[in-house]
Amino acid sequence: MYEQMELSDLGVSPVLADVSRSAIEELAETLSGVHSVVYAAGSRLDNSFDVFSNNLVGSLRAQQASKLAGVERFVQVTPCASLAAAVGCAHPESVTMADEALRISGLNYTIIRPSAMMIDAAPGLQLASSDVDFQPVRLDDIADLVCEVLDADLAPGSEINVTAGSQTPSSTLSDFLRQPNSVSAGQQPVNLSRS
Repeated sequence: MYEQMELSDLGVSPVLADVSRSAIEELAETLSGVHSVVYAAGSRLDNSFDVFSNNLVGSLRAQQASKLAGVERFVQVTPCASLAAAVGCAHPESVTMADEALRISGLNYTIIRPSAMMIDAAPGLQLASSDVDFQPVRLDDIADLVCEVLDADLAPGSEINVTAGSQTPSSTLSDFLRQPNSVSAGQQPVNLSRS
């Protein structure tokens, strides 16, 4: 488990759980005492039932367990719905439905919505000007942005759309925080675009 060792080196205590098979109560017990949950299992797009299961069912189960466990922060990394439809994802509606469920969950949440993610994309990102900008963002930059979000004092219900660009995750989040509607939950997400 390379990822677990790497996270432990950063002072993070990883918790492994199967959101698709474990009972909600069992997941909640696993999350007992956890401050923040990052749900990124639904960020992969292809034509399998797993996409629907991870995007919607897994997210709903993680949300319910987090609420039951008293988790303080829930960060969801989710692909943009336009990209899901454009690449022929079998269930693009699952992306939107998972986000909608999170909005009404009662959790203190943040949604990070990358235009597209690739391991070998060029470094750098920025806020997206629209949800149809499919310039791939490097996976490491999204991970760094998640860390920045966890350290920031964002308003509950913040939604951040990002795409490829020339900024660091830290400066991208700073740009988001300077937007007038970044402090009010339930507003339309602020988008960042490629320069």
